[in-house]
Amino acid sequence: MMNDQKLFKKIKKGDEEAFEELFNKYYEPLVRFVWGYVKSEAVAEEIVQELFLKVWRVSTTLTIQSSIKSYLYSAGRNMSLNYVKHQGIDELGKRSPA
Repeated sequence: MMNDQKLFKKIKKGDEEAFEELFNKYYEPLVRFVWGYVKSEAVAEEIVQELFLKVWRVSTTLTIQSSIKSYLYSAGRNMSLNYVKHQGIDELGKRSPA
């Protein structure tokens, strides 16, 4: 197993196997982490899948200042908080006027 820095360098060059290794390494822990915010396994899985899809799409231009692990968890937290925020807005819209 490669370290994250080497994996990310390979991912930036379009290496699908390196991406798959990164995905397999962090998918489950990220789903558990995101679940803490969204309280739904299905939503947590969707957010993490979307996160990895974004990483793959922008991998050639993505610059990560910290570690890839820190980046993934920060992005996962931000996506989760965004989801929760929008759920609150949706809930307000569904309420009938008093």
